[in-house]
Amino acid sequence: MPPEKDEQQTVAALIDRAQALMEIGRWLEALIPLRQALVIEPENGEARCRISFVWFQLGDFEQALAYADSVVQNEPMNEWGHRLRGRALLRLSRKSEALASAEEAVRLAPHWPDTFYILAQAQIANQRPSEARQTALRAREIAPEAPESHIVLAMVEMDRKSW
Repeated sequence: MPPEKDEQQTVAALIDRAQALMEIGRWLEALIPLRQALVIEPENGEARCRISFVWFQLGDFEQALAYADSVVQNEPMNEWGHRLRGRALLRLSRKSEALASAEEAVRLAPHWPDTFYILAQAQIANQRPSEARQTALRAREIAPEAPESHIVLAMVEMDRKSW
C-alpha cells in the first residue's frame, strides 16, 4: 500500500535533511533521517540509494553494496541503484559484477553522464581500455561542461598508456 500524502511529505523532508547533512560531510548523522524515512516507507529507493552512498563515503563497501542490492531487487529499473552497486563492487574487487551493474545503469539511463563514468572505470578494471576510452568519450560528449567527464577521460588515457 502506498504511503499517505503526509507520510510522503515527511519522508521527503527527512531525505532533504539527510542531503543537507551529506553536503557538509556529516555522513553518520545523515544516516539518522534516512533510517527514519525507511521506518515510514521501508522500500523507498531514494533513501536506500542515499544510505548506500553514505556507506560508500564512509568506506564500508559491504554495507554500500547491501543497500544498493536492496534497491536493485525492489526497483530493477533504478539506474542509481545499479550505479551505486557497480561502484561498491569495484571497491570490493568484484570486477565482472561491477561491469555488469555499470552496463545496466547505462542501459537504463543512456543520457545520464554519471552512468558512463562508472562504466569507464569498470571497463578499466576489467582490462578493456579501448571500450573504456569510447565510454569516456561518450560521457564527454553528453556533458562537455562537467569536470568529471574530462577527469574520467584522463584516467582512461593514463591507464591506456601505463605510465
